[in-house]
Amino acid sequence: MVTTAPSKRPHFRALALAAGALTLCLLAPESTAADTLSGRGWIIHCTIRGDTPASIARRYGVSRASLRASSGRIRRAVAAARRKKKGGKGGWSIRLPRNRRVKVKRPLRVPATRDMFLRLKRGASLAWLARTYRTSADLLRCVNDLGTHITKVRAGRARRAKGKRQRIAWRRSAIVRIPIPARTARPRGSPRKGSLKGAERLPEAPGVYVRSPGQAWGTHHLITGILRSAAAVQRQFADTHPLVVGHLSKRKGGYIAPHKSHQNGLDADLGYYHRGAVPHDRFVVATRRNLDSKRTWALVRGLLDSHGVQYIFINTYLQKALRRYAARARRPTARWCRTWLSKRRRLAKKKRKKRRPATLERCLDTIFQYRRKGSNAGALIRHERGHDDHLHVRFWPAS
Repeated sequence: MVTTAPSKRPHFRALALAAGALTLCLLAPESTAADTLSGRGWIIHCTIRGDTPASIARRYGVSRASLRASSGRIRRAVAAARRKKKGGKGGWSIRLPRNRRVKVKRPLRVPATRDMFLRLKRGASLAWLARTYRTSADLLRCVNDLGTHITKVRAGRARRAKGKRQRIAWRRSAIVRIPIPARTARPRGSPRKGSLKGAERLPEAPGVYVRSPGQAWGTHHLITGILRSAAAVQRQFADTHPLVVGHLSKRKGGYIAPHKSHQNGLDADLGYYHRGAVPHDRFVVATRRNLDSKRTWALVRGLLDSHGVQYIFINTYLQKALRRYAARARRPTARWCRTWLSKRRRLAKKKRKKRRPATLERCLDTIFQYRRKGSNAGALIRHERGHDDHLHVRFWPAS
């Protein structure tokens, strides 16, 4: 049900899905995922059963005063509870109704998130979305900010029929929840000699094509990183073909032909994005002519934003094309680099007496092994033979 109709501007700039059983969140249009995870921007939390203002504040690591100032719904709920108590100071333990939108500014903690951005065909219904992706229509309405009168998604403005408003929405895109298993996979051993316990399977998701579902098992942060990156590309660019995903690991790990690694759920083979008419159910050799640099660079940025990537294997001539595109898009790349390097330093707990400015070239040297003069052996993206039709990404055991 994915359409290729062009869109002049994306309706949502960033998305997030909380890992709770029925918790789904939508990031603010002005924010990015990296900004929110680093404590900037704001998100919209959709309440679940048993939620209270105090529990929401604890979940996102914000003070009660901050939550009250950012959310009108919380202010009204707390004020109503205090009126019932005739001037009491409580009200923070009142239970909120399900599927109500609560705005949270500058969260310090964001639960593990997994959302997919879906472009819909004309006439797609919320009931179909709920059945297909095993969620509820009420939750879809909350996350996408749709009224109770809306049952279908269609392009065009809302019209009137027989004195009543037609039951349609003006959007052709939606945020869809992907179910998250409660268990967490545990990798054992090394990628070249290891096993996997409690593995999680890469689900069927919008914008993702899995070539071998029986060999698409991995750890939670590997699966989440792939889905987040694919969703970021689909959200940013219309008319984008699905991301072709090759081998991850077997359900219990172990040797998987013809690879030397892929044994403990930390490796994945991902296809490149291409221009022109190419098959989208297999890996295609990327050249300077058919490589879609802007979409592939968006995919790489999405993987790096997880801050769990150990390294990525890409052939040198493709690194050169990606680095040239990133350098040409100077302003957005520099803005992303500042946020990414800042969080990278915080996670590494590096303290420098004299911090040098994070220039664009220094940021790209940290990412790409290829550079104009010589090579950079310690970069995240490295050269390895045989990676001209797909990139190989490896995650750390814990992210």
